[in-house]
Amino acid sequence: MFAVYSASKACLCKFIESVNIELEKSGSPNRILNIAPGYIEGTKFFNAHSENDITKNSQLAEEIIEHVLNRDTIFIPEYNEIYKDVLKRYHDDPHKFGLDSYDYKLSSRAVNTNPSISVGYLSGTFDLFHIGHLNLLRRAKEQCDYLIVGVHSSGKWKGKETFISLDERKEIVASCRYVDKVVDSCLEDSDAWDLWHYNKLFVGSDYKNSERFKKYEKILGDKGVEIIYFPYTKTTSSTELRKAIKNANNTLSS
Repeated sequence: MFAVYSASKACLCKFIESVNIELEKSGSPNRILNIAPGYIEGTKFFNAHSENDITKNSQLAEEIIEHVLNRDTIFIPEYNEIYKDVLKRYHDDPHKFGLDSYDYKLSSRAVNTNPSISVGYLSGTFDLFHIGHLNLLRRAKEQCDYLIVGVHSSGKWKGKETFISLDERKEIVASCRYVDKVVDSCLEDSDAWDLWHYNKLFVGSDYKNSERFKKYEKILGDKGVEIIYFPYTKTTSSTELRKAIKNANNTLSS
């Protein structure tokens, strides 16, 4: 995340400059004061474990107000003591400065080199969406930070017809608050890893010990993926809904 951190700081500075230009051209006397860079002692920003202490930053607050009243557009605290040399090193060699900054972030543990975001994946037909589907998505989301759901183009692989089109089924699943991303499913869930690099695969317990998932456990286990089998719970099922629809149609036809 070092690139995002550095780019966002640079972007904010340029954004402030651009807004000030717009304010000036519009005839407004107002300007945005950009305070940069560094930590401010006496604030939680200086140390996440510290508390705000007005006795330590009251003088700095008065300086900031003074610069605001003077209509200055930038103020660098402790410029001569610290940041004059820092900015000189940046202007002399931006590339070396970047490398040194990255190393400093690593040594201070401010850069996370082992992201802890857990990405989950599951696939299904999601035809005739019902409470069982909702419970499945909810339980999956409870065990990951980002849930990707693959929707099958049809139910033929299970020998079942689908009543709702693929686009509509995808839109229904995408509207669920537990789902972060909806995609077209791959022929095999193991193939989906090549696209999404998930680290958790969710599936019903009825697939456990099947030849297909024994193969998945070997392939995905080598990639550090955990396969989580959800126990089957008796609830409304798509099969029951299909039977009810067909029975209703047969009754109407007769």
